Amino acid sequence: MKQFQYNELIDYLEVDLHFMQEGMNYAEKNKYDSIRIVDLNTKDNISENIDFYTLNHKAFIKRLMIEDIKLDKKQALSMESIYTLKNLKMLSLKGNKIELDLSKLTQLEALYYKYGIKIKNVESLSNLKDLFILSFRGLNLNLLKGLLNLKRLRLSGGDFVSLDGIGALN
Repeated sequence: MKQFQYNELIDYLEVDLHFMQEGMNYAEKNKYDSIRIVDLNTKDNISENIDFYTLNHKAFIKRLMIEDIKLDKKQALSMESIYTLKNLKMLSLKGNKIELDLSKLTQLEALYYKYGIKIKNVESLSNLKDLFILSFRGLNLNLLKGLLNLKRLRLSGGDFVSLDGIGALN
């Protein structure tokens, strides 16, 4: 079973979600600051007991991607450890079992996520420069109002009724 592998196409260390401790130890020792958490082995099976506690206070992580993880319908991912990543600049999230309060990650400069993930307080990301939302399904763009440094906005595959909120951007 693969525990981790380097993906040179995207310049990330890919860490299997079942081997997070081993992957984080390897990443820190070998100075990888870009981590992609993915299921490298089971593909179709439901993952159980996934916890991101091994991310606690990993100051070396600057870019983090969390791929879609198949979970039991009752299970949600515990994301509290992500709030301790003080040098995190880029976060990419896929999957619907993630809940995140972005007011605890105000240092983020880039955020990529699929609309429908339970993300709160996007407007608190005053340092955000790059935002990509896949499958956007909001009525308007009011979530952009606090994003004073946003330079790049991409909305893909969704629909909205009004452009209200976009006027707050520079």
